[in-house]
Amino acid sequence: MLSELEDWKFPEKSKWMIDLLANAQKNRDIVERMAAEHSPPLNYYAAYTPIRKFLEENDVLVVNEGANTMDIGRTMMPSVLPRRRLDAGTFGRY
Repeated sequence: MLSELEDWKFPEKSKWMIDLLANAQKNRDIVERMAAEHSPPLNYYAAYTPIRKFLEENDVLVVNEGANTMDIGRTMMPSVLPRRRLDAGTFGRY
């Protein structure tokens, strides 16, 4: 089955893909608004903004612990290099 689907891609102009991309952009806009909100009490998104900027400029290993910290951290701190994020879900010898 994999060999038959090797060159197949989901049609970019399909309604499903267009809707998916629109919803993804809507979610990004919401997150960016929360990240820009610095009124007390400080929210996770705003707290992660300077960390995210630092990570974009440096090769570091991120270790997250705690449900909100891990969940929001996955959104706010994109992992662009392999094996640079450890959290409670990380398991195995690699």
